[in-house]
Amino acid sequence: MKKSALKTVSEYTMLAKASDKDILGFFHRLRQKLLIKLKKYKHPLKISLAIQVKLKKIEIDGERIIRPWFNTDQAYKIYVTSNVPKILNAIFFKLNDNFESFLKLGSGWTLERIKALRLKIAHFSPISGSLNIEPNLPI
Repeated sequence: MKKSALKTVSEYTMLAKASDKDILGFFHRLRQKLLIKLKKYKHPLKISLAIQVKLKKIEIDGERIIRPWFNTDQAYKIYVTSNVPKILNAIFFKLNDNFESFLKLGSGWTLERIKALRLKIAHFSPISGSLNIEPNLPI
């Protein structure tokens, strides 16, 4: 297990257009802007993305609206040699899968529209060496 020390964290929010109702289409539209933003930073970086959506649910007593954020389940590391477009695509598909799974769980929510995308960028310094610990070993 390698440990790292985080340095500065920057956060950017990109608002969606009213017509943005497809998550992968929204990602595709913002992909180039994200790549340009990430090129401005020196590596190594850790990034995470979150997407805010507007969901609607019809209930007995009327309509209910919520605006939750769906986040990446981890921070993704970007080094000088990293294929950043490939990493972004993986993040996009993971976020889309998380969202689709939520909808398929019988929640009754439907996507009204996409609200925003939040990008967090953190510089970090990998600490040399590693600590290998086998879990559940008897003492």
